[in-house]
Amino acid sequence: MLFLQSLATDDIEISIADVAKAGVELARFQEVVAVKGVTCDLEFTDLEKVPVGAERLVYSAHITVGEATFCAIVERPVISEDATSPQRRLGLGSPRIIESYAGTGEVEVLQRQLQADFEREINQSNLTLGIADIQPAFEGSEIRIYGSPGFDRADI
Repeated sequence: MLFLQSLATDDIEISIADVAKAGVELARFQEVVAVKGVTCDLEFTDLEKVPVGAERLVYSAHITVGEATFCAIVERPVISEDATSPQRRLGLGSPRIIESYAGTGEVEVLQRQLQADFEREINQSNLTLGIADIQPAFEGSEIRIYGSPGFDRADI
Protein backbone atom coordinates (compact mmCIF):
# COMPACT_ATOMS: atom_id res chain seq x y z
CA MET A 1 0.00 0.00 0.00
CA LEU A 2 2.97 2.31 0.52
CA PHE A 3 3.74 2.04 -3.17
CA LEU A 4 0.25 3.24 -4.10
CA GLN A 5 0.46 6.06 -1.56
CA SER A 6 3.70 7.21 -3.20
CA LEU A 7 1.78 7.83 -6.45
CA ALA A 8 -0.92 10.02 -4.87
CA THR A 9 -0.61 13.66 -3.92
CA ASP A 10 -3.83 13.57 -1.90
CA ASP A 11 -4.92 11.12 0.77
CA ILE A 12 -6.69 8.23 -0.92
CA GLU A 13 -8.44 5.64 1.19
CA ILE A 14 -8.49 2.02 0.05
CA SER A 15 -9.31 -1.04 2.08
CA ILE A 16 -7.12 -4.06 2.62
CA ALA A 17 -9.91 -6.10 1.02
CA ASP A 18 -9.67 -3.95 -2.14
CA VAL A 19 -5.90 -4.40 -2.21
CA ALA A 20 -6.28 -8.17 -1.82
CA LYS A 21 -8.91 -8.28 -4.58
CA ALA A 22 -6.57 -6.43 -6.96
CA GLY A 23 -3.59 -8.58 -5.91
CA VAL A 24 -2.39 -10.01 -9.24
CA GLU A 25 -3.03 -6.82 -11.22
CA LEU A 26 -1.49 -4.73 -8.46
CA ALA A 27 1.67 -6.86 -8.45
CA ARG A 28 1.95 -6.46 -12.24
CA PHE A 29 1.36 -2.70 -11.99
CA GLN A 30 4.09 -2.35 -9.37
CA GLU A 31 6.46 -4.45 -11.47
CA VAL A 32 5.84 -2.30 -14.56
CA VAL A 33 6.18 0.98 -12.69
CA ALA A 34 8.89 0.33 -10.11
CA VAL A 35 10.88 -2.90 -10.57
CA LYS A 36 14.47 -2.57 -11.79
CA GLY A 37 16.25 -4.74 -14.37
CA VAL A 38 13.60 -5.35 -17.01
CA THR A 39 14.03 -6.69 -20.53
CA CYS A 40 11.29 -5.87 -22.99
CA ASP A 41 10.63 -7.91 -26.15
CA LEU A 42 8.59 -6.05 -28.73
CA GLU A 43 7.41 -7.69 -31.92
CA PHE A 44 6.53 -5.26 -34.68
CA THR A 45 4.18 -5.79 -37.60
CA ASP A 46 6.20 -3.41 -39.79
CA LEU A 47 9.79 -3.54 -38.53
CA GLU A 48 11.11 -1.33 -41.35
CA LYS A 49 9.27 1.69 -39.92
CA VAL A 50 10.63 1.21 -36.40
CA PRO A 51 13.58 3.45 -35.55
CA VAL A 52 16.78 1.98 -34.14
CA GLY A 53 18.78 3.73 -31.44
CA ALA A 54 16.18 4.72 -28.86
CA GLU A 55 17.68 6.21 -25.74
CA ARG A 56 14.62 5.64 -23.59
CA LEU A 57 11.21 4.01 -23.42
CA VAL A 58 8.34 5.99 -21.93
CA TYR A 59 5.02 4.37 -21.10
CA SER A 60 1.94 4.86 -19.00
CA ALA A 61 0.13 2.50 -16.71
CA HIS A 62 -2.90 2.70 -14.47
CA ILE A 63 -4.80 0.52 -12.03
CA THR A 64 -8.08 0.81 -10.19
CA VAL A 65 -8.15 -0.47 -6.62
CA GLY A 66 -11.55 -0.19 -5.03
CA GLU A 67 -12.83 3.29 -5.87
CA ALA A 68 -9.36 4.75 -6.49
CA THR A 69 -7.44 4.87 -9.75
CA PHE A 70 -3.66 5.24 -9.72
CA CYS A 71 -1.76 6.44 -12.79
CA ALA A 72 1.92 6.71 -13.66
CA ILE A 73 4.08 7.73 -16.60
CA VAL A 74 7.38 5.90 -16.42
CA GLU A 75 10.70 6.40 -18.17
CA ARG A 76 13.32 3.67 -18.51
CA PRO A 77 16.65 4.21 -20.26
CA VAL A 78 17.43 1.79 -23.06
CA ILE A 79 20.76 0.22 -22.08
CA SER A 80 20.89 -2.38 -24.85
CA GLU A 81 19.05 -3.07 -28.09
CA ASP A 82 18.99 -6.13 -30.33
CA ALA A 83 17.50 -5.26 -33.69
CA THR A 84 18.59 -8.35 -35.61
CA SER A 85 15.26 -10.21 -35.76
CA PRO A 86 11.53 -9.48 -36.12
CA GLN A 87 11.47 -9.05 -32.36
CA ARG A 88 13.20 -6.00 -31.00
CA ARG A 89 14.75 -6.73 -27.62
CA LEU A 90 15.35 -3.72 -25.40
CA GLY A 91 17.33 -4.00 -22.19
CA LEU A 92 15.88 -1.38 -19.88
CA GLY A 93 17.45 0.41 -16.94
CA SER A 94 15.90 1.50 -13.68
CA PRO A 95 12.50 3.17 -13.82
CA ARG A 96 11.89 6.82 -13.11
CA ILE A 97 8.33 7.96 -12.52
CA ILE A 98 7.89 11.14 -14.54
CA GLU A 99 4.30 11.85 -13.52
CA SER A 100 1.88 10.17 -11.13
CA TYR A 101 -1.50 10.87 -9.65
CA ALA A 102 -4.51 9.18 -8.15
CA GLY A 103 -8.12 9.96 -7.65
CA THR A 104 -11.56 8.60 -7.01
CA GLY A 105 -14.61 8.97 -9.17
CA GLU A 106 -14.28 9.72 -12.87
CA VAL A 107 -11.81 7.17 -14.22
CA GLU A 108 -12.17 8.63 -17.71
CA VAL A 109 -10.99 12.05 -16.49
CA LEU A 110 -7.82 10.55 -15.04
CA GLN A 111 -7.22 8.49 -18.18
CA ARG A 112 -7.61 11.58 -20.39
CA GLN A 113 -5.12 13.44 -18.18
CA LEU A 114 -2.75 10.47 -18.38
CA GLN A 115 -2.99 10.40 -22.19
CA ALA A 116 -2.43 14.17 -22.47
CA ASP A 117 0.59 14.06 -20.16
CA PHE A 118 2.01 11.07 -22.06
CA GLU A 119 1.64 12.87 -25.41
CA ARG A 120 3.27 16.01 -23.97
CA GLU A 121 6.23 13.94 -22.74
CA ILE A 122 6.69 12.17 -26.08
CA ASN A 123 6.39 15.42 -28.06
CA GLN A 124 9.06 17.13 -25.91
CA SER A 125 11.43 14.19 -26.25
CA ASN A 126 14.20 13.08 -28.54
CA LEU A 127 15.17 9.49 -29.41
CA THR A 128 12.25 8.10 -27.42
CA LEU A 129 9.90 5.21 -27.99
CA GLY A 130 6.59 5.37 -26.15
CA ILE A 131 3.70 3.12 -25.24
CA ALA A 132 0.59 5.06 -24.28
CA ASP A 133 -0.96 2.19 -22.29
CA ILE A 134 1.25 -0.78 -21.54
CA GLN A 135 -1.41 -3.01 -19.92
CA PRO A 136 -2.73 -4.63 -23.14
CA ALA A 137 0.77 -5.92 -23.87
CA PHE A 138 0.50 -8.21 -20.85
CA GLU A 139 -2.69 -9.70 -22.25
CA GLY A 140 -1.05 -10.47 -25.60
CA SER A 141 -2.89 -7.64 -27.36
CA GLU A 142 -1.34 -5.34 -29.91
CA ILE A 143 -0.18 -1.98 -28.67
CA ARG A 144 0.78 1.18 -30.50
CA ILE A 145 4.38 2.34 -30.26
CA TYR A 146 5.00 6.07 -30.55
CA GLY A 147 8.22 7.77 -31.61
CA SER A 148 9.28 11.22 -30.53
CA PRO A 149 9.15 13.92 -33.24
CA GLY A 150 11.91 13.53 -35.78
CA PHE A 151 12.87 10.07 -34.51
CA ASP A 152 12.50 7.80 -37.49
CA ARG A 153 14.63 5.30 -39.35
CA ALA A 154 15.77 7.82 -41.95
CA ASP A 155 17.40 10.03 -39.29
CA ILE A 156 19.47 7.25 -37.71
